[in-house]
Amino acid sequence: MVGGQPHVSWVERGRLVLGAFLDLMFVLTITKYLSGGLTSLDEWLTASLGISTLLVCALQQSQMTQPWAVIAGNTL
Repeated sequence: MVGGQPHVSWVERGRLVLGAFLDLMFVLTITKYLSGGLTSLDEWLTASLGISTLLVCALQQSQMTQPWAVIAGNTL
């Protein structure tokens, strides 16, 4: 444990990066399909959901990544 943080293996880091990348590509594909092309709304939606995806994948036990916080935050 360095600096108060638990050790994270390289395999787990790889899974995090792959999962976040696939989630973001899924969101971008869906928004592009629904809007008929890339617009500024797609970029804002992808950015908002992107950080939520990263937080949910990396900090699974955190209060800010519980279902209510993620769904309500992205809906508002």
